[in-house]
Amino acid sequence: MDENVLFGALLVLAGALLAFSFLSLIAPPAAAQAQAVGKASLAQGPAPAECGDINDLSNIQHLSHHPDRFQECYRYVDPAKFKAATGEDISSYLR
Repeated sequence: MDENVLFGALLVLAGALLAFSFLSLIAPPAAAQAQAVGKASLAQGPAPAECGDINDLSNIQHLSHHPDRFQECYRYVDPAKFKAATGEDISSYLR
């Protein structure tokens, strides 16, 4: 009887390990999840007038030179465009 219990426990443990491995394999990478979260957190609606054109890379670069003045504008800028304009991650600018 003890051998059957031990064998059953090993089967349950092996099944749990296989399930965890399979779910880890099909889950998106953490970097993709973080990027999705960043895009989902963009502010909705039109950007304030002081932000200018938030799709213009030169304007985004200008905004990055004044983080204290344009903090609200960063919430409207696409993180990928910010990285293309400045070479830096927008999360380091957000407070």
